[in-house]
Amino acid sequence: MQVLNLGNARNDFGTYDPRILKAHIFKHTGAKPLKCIKCSFATTYRSSLVSHMRIKHGIYNSTLFFLNISENLYSCYHCKQYEVDDIELLVEHCRTCTYMNRPHAYKYKFVCHICSYGTYDARNLKGHIFKHTGAKPLKCPKCFFTSSYERNLRSHLRRKHNHFTYS
Repeated sequence: MQVLNLGNARNDFGTYDPRILKAHIFKHTGAKPLKCIKCSFATTYRSSLVSHMRIKHGIYNSTLFFLNISENLYSCYHCKQYEVDDIELLVEHCRTCTYMNRPHAYKYKFVCHICSYGTYDARNLKGHIFKHTGAKPLKCPKCFFTSSYERNLRSHLRRKHNHFTYS
């Protein structure tokens, strides 16, 4: 269990789930990393953003919440200046955008264009972006399984089809 320590004040909040700890830290810092694509609403919780989009904007398809719905473009919500429809160009922007918070230069080499997620590996960022959009572009050649992450497809091939190499 992780215990949150805030300087001189001790907060005995603990959890085994790092997502819950992150949301708890946001309560103390006031950070609201999830932003509405239609207005200035921002929140800490994905469920709050989903509710907001449904109630205020009448958008019910949660896979489209993080896309520019009218143009099907990826937009950077950090700099608000970059839009592209190519995932490779977006990943490059996520490496170079100076508006993105990078607490650690190596661990946060790539930062998500929507939230504060950071990673050192472009493949991890692509999978993360696909989680926002709901896309699962990687398909198993032997069945109907699809995934956002290459590592999940490799694992599926090993477990379900006894296939130990993936190219």
